Amino acid sequence: MALGGGQASARAQQIGKMDEPVGLDLVWTGPRKARLGPLPREWAKTEVELSFPGVRSVTGELLKVAPVTVKVQ
Repeated sequence: MALGGGQASARAQQIGKMDEPVGLDLVWTGPRKARLGPLPREWAKTEVELSFPGVRSVTGELLKVAPVTVKVQ
């Protein structure tokens, strides 16, 4: 996962829904700004929880990253 710029992968799930998480690409476009895609159209203006399975450090160590809640524009 890139913190300041670059591309990563994530899994997203709508808050309050029991559907399976959706895999998506996450592109960091600037500090604290990212573009997610592709997301289902009906997720617009809702909150989703992002998780980052398989994130590794620069030394290859598997990291535990807490899920993050974001508002979809």
